[in-house]
Amino acid sequence: MGFSRTVLVFWSPRGGVGTTTLAVNSAAALSRRHRVALLDFNVVDPTAHCHFVGSLPGDADQVFPGIARRLRGSEEKSGHRLLESLPRCGEGLWVLPGLLDSPLGLRQATEDSIRELLVQVSSAVDYTVVDTASFLSLATTIIPLTVADRVICPLTQDLSSIYHLQRLDAVLRRLGLGAKDFLYILNRHRSGGIRAETMAQLLGHPILLSLDDDESVQQAANRGRVWALTSPARSRQWSSQVLDPILKQGAIGPGNQFVAERGGSDGLYRPGR
Repeated sequence: MGFSRTVLVFWSPRGGVGTTTLAVNSAAALSRRHRVALLDFNVVDPTAHCHFVGSLPGDADQVFPGIARRLRGSEEKSGHRLLESLPRCGEGLWVLPGLLDSPLGLRQATEDSIRELLVQVSSAVDYTVVDTASFLSLATTIIPLTVADRVICPLTQDLSSIYHLQRLDAVLRRLGLGAKDFLYILNRHRSGGIRAETMAQLLGHPILLSLDDDESVQQAANRGRVWALTSPARSRQWSSQVLDPILKQGAIGPGNQFVAERGGSDGLYRPGR
């Protein structure tokens, strides 16, 4: 059985760069017009559910017995039935919280169970969005990376982002992956910091887009809300300025409150010569 729909994986070689916030808002914006599943595979700090305060039930052991049984193989496998077991957050968004110690706990997950979960869920939705940890767990990080249609890698304006990626690049290449396969986002960009062109030069790969440090996005997260769901205009803004470059790598508009101006004829920040 294969993956019938698009799988987007958000991963960064270090934590604290906004990976979860990017994944959650991207899933939410996509759900305005598509069926979307958001899977939190972060084994270090699973916090995707914190963006949906009041929308997700608290007792995971009671909510997900069907998922646990299917992953153990004791029930007929069906992507649509599996999706029905997930909490629904809005018209077209289903969310699997990062469950560390439940029957579906990420710490107990195996390579086969994660792959099967991805296969089943992707067959029932248009987009599967996965949030992963920087920790290279075989089941919860490497399996999603190897099956993804797009791997989105957020970085921030500091040399440690480059260092962590270079340190893990050799490991990724042994797994058939590599830094060249990822789409890079310079997240939380601030004036006076390292420029996108300089980051691309240090990285040795193009940077897809640069996102300004918009406090309203983090403020929404701190209040348990998803920025892209607070208004239709914000959802459209996220779709046009973040998702379109990711899905199509097409041109976006000039800099505004959210996305800094990009360079190059194709809109990419490229390493200098």
